[in-house]
Amino acid sequence: MVSRSILFNYARVKKKAAAELGLSFLAYIMKRAKNIVGVKRLIAAMR
Repeated sequence: MVSRSILFNYARVKKKAAAELGLSFLAYIMKRAKNIVGVKRLIAAMR
């Protein structure tokens, strides 16, 4: 699991890797959402 502190430290080191950082945050948020609401509800919400 990637923790938020690791992502923020990574952001400070890699200032020019905005797209890569954005994908990392998106993956982290999607994983949290999946754990909270479940896969079926998450897919239904994205449709």
